[in-house]
Amino acid sequence: MPRPVAQERITLPETADWPALPLELTCDRWRSIRITVRPDGAVLVKAPFRARRESVLDAVQRKRGWIEAKRRFFRERGLPPPRLWAEGEILYYVGQSFRLRFDAQGRAGRRRGAVALLRGRELVIRPGNAPLTPDLARRAVEAWRQSLAESLFRRRLARLYARYAGRLGVPCPALRVRSLKRRWGSCSARGVVTLARQLSAAPLACVDYVIVHELCHLRHMNHGPRFHALLEELLPGAARLAKELQRWGLEHGRE
Repeated sequence: MPRPVAQERITLPETADWPALPLELTCDRWRSIRITVRPDGAVLVKAPFRARRESVLDAVQRKRGWIEAKRRFFRERGLPPPRLWAEGEILYYVGQSFRLRFDAQGRAGRRRGAVALLRGRELVIRPGNAPLTPDLARRAVEAWRQSLAESLFRRRLARLYARYAGRLGVPCPALRVRSLKRRWGSCSARGVVTLARQLSAAPLACVDYVIVHELCHLRHMNHGPRFHALLEELLPGAARLAKELQRWGLEHGRE
């Protein structure tokens, strides 16, 4: 049986250099300490079960400069406004913008729910049997994005794997596409790559970056020096693309 994940909320006390810092500590089966600063300023810390609590908190304290710089960066950038799923809002696919439009006259056949269709520079929502509401519009867009993301990611994965197969020396991974709130992708030890359907909104260069990033994990299941060396070898400028994707997520959110 896998060991359950332990979570607790901790506040580091104020010091002469830094204010008090609330954080969420999660213990799991990974071997390293990972620190994440979310766009809302929340700090998430993940550590191995075997790690002493004092050692983990000391590691966080040593990274306070970096943590506060990230929190300041997010404050200055600001969060994108929440989506209302109203007509006229802008959505994205591979970095291109499309305006949301409701087609009150059209019908989605006998479907109970609404459907979303691209028409030029508009994403048209056609109602089903029920009156069109923001929630139905959201569901229609999510279904549309899931379908397009699966098609896009399978094409890009096949092309990129064929390009780097000789260097990777591992079988082509299985692909899963789902909604992910805190990451763009992941790779399991069993060779399964999972990509966030929200990634399909980002520019194509960022999509390719995430796919190559996860392909490199087939060789190195960590973010150590050998992983980054392989990533930069396969995709020169990977660090720049990582920052570009981070900016994209901050400016546009995850829809």
